[in-house]
Amino acid sequence: MIECPVFHVNGDHPEEVIRACRLAMEYRMKYRKDVIVDMLCYRRWGHNEMDEPSFTQPTMYSGIVSRDQVPDLYFTALSEQGVDTEDISSELEVYKNFLSEESKKAETYEAEASHLSKQWTGIKSAQKGVVAHFDTGCDLDVLLFVGAKSCEIEPEVTIHPHLHKTFCEARMAKLQADSNIDWASAEALAFGSLLYQGTQCM
Repeated sequence: MIECPVFHVNGDHPEEVIRACRLAMEYRMKYRKDVIVDMLCYRRWGHNEMDEPSFTQPTMYSGIVSRDQVPDLYFTALSEQGVDTEDISSELEVYKNFLSEESKKAETYEAEASHLSKQWTGIKSAQKGVVAHFDTGCDLDVLLFVGAKSCEIEPEVTIHPHLHKTFCEARMAKLQADSNIDWASAEALAFGSLLYQGTQCM
């Protein structure tokens, strides 16, 4: 169907991945044709800090969690091949420290606004009050009702313990304490209040 070479490679073997990618690039540069590298691997973590894949795929992720990570597998393989791993360990420590320091810098980093540069120089942002203001709020009692309903679990449903703690209990605690809520809770209240008022949300 695609009429091009496909190189299948195990993501647990870094050197084989490099070999497959180099071979694919050589093919691409020589023949000017498409080529695919199909790396067989898996996602160990969720796609963001709020995602926990074991909620939806507990059996698969119990197996993934029990597997050694790729760096550890590679380190073991090098040791078995007689490679001196002391230098590797020290280099890893240096790199981990570098990442840690850069992560700390990110907490205070302020990106330079560039959306009104080059050909957009001179464009003025709309001032407050220029755009019509619409009152989209609703009564607090409605929000509290919707928030409670969003955490309500049917008796026949068994919820993941971690999900119950971080989602249901945490949301209800914030609603009852009248404190700031997280983004996901705000979305639930927004959609839930619309549904409560009879507005369909597609």
